[in-house]
Amino acid sequence: MELCQNPEGLTIQKQGKRIQPNSQVFLKFEGESLKLRNKQKTCIILMNWNTLNEAQQIDQILEDSQKQAIVIFKHSTRCSISATSLNRLERAWDQENTPAYLLDLIAFRPISNQIAETFQVEHQSPQLLVIDGGKCTYHASHWDISNEDLKPYISR
Repeated sequence: MELCQNPEGLTIQKQGKRIQPNSQVFLKFEGESLKLRNKQKTCIILMNWNTLNEAQQIDQILEDSQKQAIVIFKHSTRCSISATSLNRLERAWDQENTPAYLLDLIAFRPISNQIAETFQVEHQSPQLLVIDGGKCTYHASHWDISNEDLKPYISR
């Protein structure tokens, strides 16, 4: 499994819907090696992440959470626990209609701090939050991150 940018000109579809260029997607390749990028591959999209990399996106998340629950995963790219928690979440993910945002804590720590302040949740890494109705209704960190525990908070 590998996090890839969907480059311009590459068509990736998930359940018949086209994934926008430059959005991050996790791909699981069928074939001999992930390194053989020049050969045609069949891929299964496990999760379509929105990249959280601008502070003003938090305002949009607040607004959008009035209509439906939003998931934020705060990920440390230097932490093996974070990588494992993210992998477990993605493999179990079956909430196709729930928007999910991925925040790279190393690159965007000020945004993580803003999330902690806005939603009154102490910073953890890794950390999963559900934002619903403008409030954090659920959060978990480290090994407590579980798709099963998350489900009741994202279904309305």
